[in-house]
Amino acid sequence: MEETEITQEIDGRTLVESGRRARAERARSRGARGKWAAFRGLPLWQQLSIAIPSAVLALVLVFTGVDLVFSAGRVHPGVKVDGVSVGGLRLEAAASRISEELGERIQDPVKVVFEQESWEATAGLLGVEVDSDSAAARAYGVGRSGDFMSRVTQRASAWVGRIDQRAPVSAEETSTEVFFGRVREVTDRAPQDAAVVIEGTEASLQPAVVGLAARTDVLERDM
Repeated sequence: MEETEITQEIDGRTLVESGRRARAERARSRGARGKWAAFRGLPLWQQLSIAIPSAVLALVLVFTGVDLVFSAGRVHPGVKVDGVSVGGLRLEAAASRISEELGERIQDPVKVVFEQESWEATAGLLGVEVDSDSAAARAYGVGRSGDFMSRVTQRASAWVGRIDQRAPVSAEETSTEVFFGRVREVTDRAPQDAAVVIEGTEASLQPAVVGLAARTDVLERDM
């Protein structure tokens, strides 16, 4: 008799719980239908003002998800470093390509010209080196830094080829000082005011001299 009463009690609780779940499910269903009905009852402009931003957000989320799959563990497609395409490469491969291509490029001599004088600089003369590892790390960071919208913007810009970063380049300080010292010996001159020069009984006007100073910091940057 006790077993029958316990079984009936358990069955009763089960039925009660099932009934509660069914009522909750019906309430949620009615709520969803009610929201949809309320949305359809809005004026068209209000429907569009809700639907369009929601659709755009959904597209952005889908685009971001697909994009993450394409660029997982690799530099984002479309990223360049001083014109060298590294998109789709892993860090080591990106650093290797930057080192190879920019290493060849910096071997080309650069000529500095002032009036009738000229000086030729080479990477070997100035001790120039490209930090390919840092350049690859910066390229890898595209689409992986900043807030959500910044990342989406960076990734979209990379897809259309608008991200071309500068590679960090260093030069041996002593070598550059020697080279630019030779340039300054010719280019730099102190300013001089106009003056009247008297020789015997004759006077002549000595014109002013405009001072010049080579912007070697700009030269070094552009080289």
